[in-house]
Amino acid sequence: MRKFSSLLIVMLLSIMSANAKMEPILVADFEGGVIPAGWTQEVTGVAPTLAWTVQSKAEATRPASVRRGDYRLSVVNPGTLYGTSVRLISPVMNLSQSHEPRLTFSRAALSSSGYLDTLRVYYRTSASAGWIMLNEYASPTSGNNWADEELQLPAANATYQIAFEFVDGTA
Repeated sequence: MRKFSSLLIVMLLSIMSANAKMEPILVADFEGGVIPAGWTQEVTGVAPTLAWTVQSKAEATRPASVRRGDYRLSVVNPGTLYGTSVRLISPVMNLSQSHEPRLTFSRAALSSSGYLDTLRVYYRTSASAGWIMLNEYASPTSGNNWADEELQLPAANATYQIAFEFVDGTA
């Protein structure tokens, strides 16, 4: 049986420092209709065509909305790629002067025919360091609606990166 699912995130991805002003360090809202320069993707598994893409309001289905603005970031899965994953990796960020930096984002995860994909959020402290998982979201959002998330970013330094990983699920 073929499944069709999508995982949607990051209409407004921001990394903020918990100083008195909560100033943004990085804001990625994808409102340019493309993934911004400096972001990269890595695919593992059997489907090198699986990718994060930017969708407009007009393209939005399941849910038929964007969280904010006119665009959303999405991985649309045709349902035949079990075990395949794709990471969207941020540019290197200097968080060394940040006090208790936080990542905020919105996500919608849909289930179809009993299948569910997973979103994992990672960080690393240098390009040569291994990825460390911050959180995993393996359940649909309530009513297939948007959920706002916030994660504290540990071990902040001058060569920090985050990654969002879509993992193709199984029944």
